[in-house]
Amino acid sequence: MQNFVKRLARRSRSAIIIYKIFDNRRLKKRIESGDIETIHGSTHLNQSVSDSLAYIEKQFANYINYADLSADDLKGRRILELGPGDNLGVALKFLAAGAASVVCLDRFYSKRNSAHERQIYKALRETLSAEERVRFDEAVKLTDDVEFNTEKLHTIYGDTLETFAAKPEAGKFDFILSCAVLEEIYDLDPTFAAMDTLLVPGGRVIHIIDLSDYGMFRNQGMHPLTFLTISEAVYKRMASDSGLPNRKRLGYYVEKMKQLGYQSKLFITSVLPGGRLEPAAEHVPGKFKSEASSRMVTEVRNRLASEFKTLDEEELLIDGVLLVARKPL
Repeated sequence: MQNFVKRLARRSRSAIIIYKIFDNRRLKKRIESGDIETIHGSTHLNQSVSDSLAYIEKQFANYINYADLSADDLKGRRILELGPGDNLGVALKFLAAGAASVVCLDRFYSKRNSAHERQIYKALRETLSAEERVRFDEAVKLTDDVEFNTEKLHTIYGDTLETFAAKPEAGKFDFILSCAVLEEIYDLDPTFAAMDTLLVPGGRVIHIIDLSDYGMFRNQGMHPLTFLTISEAVYKRMASDSGLPNRKRLGYYVEKMKQLGYQSKLFITSVLPGGRLEPAAEHVPGKFKSEASSRMVTEVRNRLASEFKTLDEEELLIDGVLLVARKPL
């Protein structure tokens, strides 16, 4: 039945909506039953070791470069990484760079190949300096298996950030990081409140956020903003528990940082119709407007759901952001 519905969903907007509602209900039941294992987030499962290394290095470099972090900024710091998926290479890079400890928190457990995971970590170790290898070896042993030192690298599966933040043993963090995680949390307000609770004064958040439709409609040849044409009541039934994008636009993150009193910067990582920006560009209002972008918005404006219909052209077309923000002292 599931495969039949999935094949049907490729044919039209309505069919995709029906399938996503079906899938959301199925996933919600799985979560409620305690089944948190998934292939969603298994980024490295079918990648070569070299591709996995490149992914880890790029993600780590994005955190360091866009937040303008130095070795001194990391020394002795406590870091919380959200949604690491099937590999903890980024956490190990931070520990090798001098962080005191990293907690990796994931609501789900991404399927992984333990032998392949060990190969990635061994290859990652070879890229490090002698000093970094010493710190790396304090965090993980790569003998017959992968054995983490939980004082250095601790993993927690099954908890939301709000649940974790309410635990007395959670403690405080100097940095909270994520890549392609925040857009999958349907109600973000409690998540930002939990982050604020967990951050030390002057602590920083660094989040890479995908604002696209995850290919839901665009990969079927439809307008890339088709997911913004669906009413909130219907879209919630599609996305509340399935990891689909929550449809928060750039302005939500700008306003949330103002509410929290955080000093922040936003870098644009992708914009329609051009695509990914390398390197990302710091957000300057009006920078990405063009004739092509205006045509793209005009095509869909009258069909947009009420909460998106009056948004600025650029607000609609920014397809990915990197948020760097600091909590007040």
